[in-house]
Amino acid sequence: MLLKTEGKICEIKAKSDFFGSLIIKKRVRGMIQPIVFDLKGDIFRECVNKRIYKEGDKVRIWFVPVCKKHNERYYTNLLIEKMELLDTTPSNLFNYANVDTETGEIIE
Repeated sequence: MLLKTEGKICEIKAKSDFFGSLIIKKRVRGMIQPIVFDLKGDIFRECVNKRIYKEGDKVRIWFVPVCKKHNERYYTNLLIEKMELLDTTPSNLFNYANVDTETGEIIE
């Protein structure tokens, strides 16, 4: 079963050289909730190595829920099949690392 959702990337984490996690924030029932997806393969390389996707970008994600049973408990992982960039993070004065907070001047 292939499902689809949209949201803003909150965080991209590499767990190893081949696997990672992508966390998006999405409004669910009036509250902003984090949703964690598993990354592997080409999508992992695009997110971590090439840095095509970055924090703050709005994306559309097609994913497959994968459920496993371990010690009488069920665990569900969301595996990304395809990802599409919808909107990039707008460039903003406050995205710079070295900004003088009093004057707003960019320190290089």
